[in-house]
Amino acid sequence: MHVLLDHGADVNFCDKNGDSALDMAIDCSQMQAAILLLEKGAASQRALYRAVGSGNKEMIKKLLVSGFKRDQRISMDPEDGRGPRMMTPSEWGLCKGEEDAVRFMESYIVPE
Repeated sequence: MHVLLDHGADVNFCDKNGDSALDMAIDCSQMQAAILLLEKGAASQRALYRAVGSGNKEMIKKLLVSGFKRDQRISMDPEDGRGPRMMTPSEWGLCKGEEDAVRFMESYIVPE
């Protein structure tokens, strides 16, 4: 990944499903890859949602410190039969049964 990024690979490129490298690093719990991508300027609307939805507290912390917002709303589909709707990361985490991760995210104080 270092070689690709050092030679100009688009850090925010998305595949046909709309998933970025940062999204995939979070989904696969690849913390070092996610940190590298964030350092290179990666951004993803769904990054914090994915971290909360998978209960990954270290990733939640890193994303909040990197400036991701806990109050943003984007269209997500919790596959509950009601279809996509606008949700916050907290609402998404609750749909995924990650109450502990939601509490962690909501109570975490970002250092200044």
